[in-house]
Amino acid sequence: MTFRSWLCAVLVSSLYACSSDSNGTSTPPPSPSEERDGGANPNDAGPSATDGAVGECKGLTPSGAAIALAPVSGGADPTPTGGTVSDGTYQLTAVNVYNGPAEAATVRLKATLTIDGTRWTRAFSFQVQVGATAGDESVGSDSGTFTTVGTTVAGVTTCTDGDSDNGFGAFSGGFSVDGSTLTLIQDPPSGIQGATKIAYVLTKE
Repeated sequence: MTFRSWLCAVLVSSLYACSSDSNGTSTPPPSPSEERDGGANPNDAGPSATDGAVGECKGLTPSGAAIALAPVSGGADPTPTGGTVSDGTYQLTAVNVYNGPAEAATVRLKATLTIDGTRWTRAFSFQVQVGATAGDESVGSDSGTFTTVGTTVAGVTTCTDGDSDNGFGAFSGGFSVDGSTLTLIQDPPSGIQGATKIAYVLTKE
């Protein structure tokens, strides 16, 4: 098994569709429609009436820098504090994987998030970096609506596009607002062995 195949299978299997052919070369993940043909995605509400329109997720790409996942060993998981999520554009600035394996640091994510009232839109990418060698970049986007209750945020996805169907994780879980920083705290993907929480830190432009 190649390192990339192992990483896909062990670290990010529930976040990203990863596969390889008999020669060990990577193949692109299935499209959202192909995934839905094989079974319903609980995070995907299907096409909306405005699917593909201006303001929806079609054709978006992330504009932020690539961020390496940062394993955090020991200590308590982050506690969401809630707050008021303000409108604007946010860039991913850190991804902390609590009690996750060291190999998680080979994963690079980009993400740009916009908030407009109760609507969110994201563009994101995923890439594996081993030494000086970078794997293929998978780019996707999604959008929907959200509500907040106390320290939790619940999102509904109404549009997905690109290589990964909702590949950046559901827009749901705990959250904290600290000035211009929005932190989304979620249960980790089942493929990241040992991890207890994953926190996406986004900074408002």
